[in-house]
Amino acid sequence: MACVALAVLVYLSRGNPDLVFPDILYLIIILLGLLLASAVILRRRPERPTISALFTMASAAVVAGLVEKSGAERSLLWVLYLLPIYSAGMRLNERHLVLVLAGTVGFCVLPLWLATDEAREVLVFAAAVKSIVLALTAASVAHVMRRESRHREAASRHHADLLTLEASLSVQEARLADAERLSGASVDVGGIIHDIRTPLTVIQSSVDLVRLDSPSALDSHLERIRRAARLAEHILVQALDQYRKTPPGAVPTDIGDVLTEAAQLCGAETRSRRLSLQVVVAGGLPSVPVDPISVERVFMNLIKNAAEAMSPGGRILASAELVKDGTGRPFSVRCVVEDDGPGLPPGFQLGEAGRSGKREGTGLGLAASKRTLLRYGGSLWAENRSEGGARFVAEFPVPTLCPGTA
Repeated sequence: MACVALAVLVYLSRGNPDLVFPDILYLIIILLGLLLASAVILRRRPERPTISALFTMASAAVVAGLVEKSGAERSLLWVLYLLPIYSAGMRLNERHLVLVLAGTVGFCVLPLWLATDEAREVLVFAAAVKSIVLALTAASVAHVMRRESRHREAASRHHADLLTLEASLSVQEARLADAERLSGASVDVGGIIHDIRTPLTVIQSSVDLVRLDSPSALDSHLERIRRAARLAEHILVQALDQYRKTPPGAVPTDIGDVLTEAAQLCGAETRSRRLSLQVVVAGGLPSVPVDPISVERVFMNLIKNAAEAMSPGGRILASAELVKDGTGRPFSVRCVVEDDGPGLPPGFQLGEAGRSGKREGTGLGLAASKRTLLRYGGSLWAENRSEGGARFVAEFPVPTLCPGTA
């Protein structure tokens, strides 16, 4: 850009008697060619910077010719000696910069050897000034380029560190994903083991009651045994489906009926613990697409969890109601299992395996219940009641166009 601007300026000032036109214009074109050639050679042969340095130093010889063609000792074009200095400082190392500086200063001092004794005294001062300016410029350029090189190296190190950190984070994320997958599998297996105990308990208690109750109660006990056996089979089938990665099925289900059946299955256990279990289901509940037996396991877990945390004489209330949005449309079916027991312990986290609301609980049942509701877009949360006791809330979203909603 400097050479192009200088060529335009020389052409516009071609009438100046100090300028030898068009020779000076040709020299400017040669100077431009040498600087470009130096840059191209360095880009293509970076392992041979000496060749580029020689081309850069040759440009100093062309500047000497420009000075001679523009008034010799009166010429102001000696500042063009800064071009090879800047070029060497930006592209070459310090050793080649010193080489270019020596050549440039040599061309500045050369007129002293060719001048007469009378003119030499004047030229000595000018040559000294030029040499000092060029040397200081070279030192400044070298300092700036050294600092930039350090910054570039530091940036490269930081970039390498970031790449290493990114790779490490990727590995950690992969390990975390594997750990979460294994943790989820562990919760599923633990939940299956936990849930299978519930129907087995129902079967065992029903068998015991058959021996104690009158023959007239046999049909109801046999029905409980049949339903508990069906629930146990469903748990095992669902475990096999999870192993095969088969998505859980969903059919339109009356959540209120499922809650009632779960309470009936848990009735024997609550009575044996001398607990009161009451079920209140609002009428006209819309059907929700879920797997009824999986949801029944959730309700049984909640009722059983409440029963095991309470002392004799306690009361459990299981209810289901319809929740509407601000426009009055059905939004969700909310099922609540609450008790008047000791409540949730401090720091209780629902759905975290290893932590339960009861003294010797593992939390697997609640963790599996939460995962079941999440599969169907629902939610499960727990809170302490203001009047004492705990409340577990399971909510199922109602589809926009659901059969049974008017």
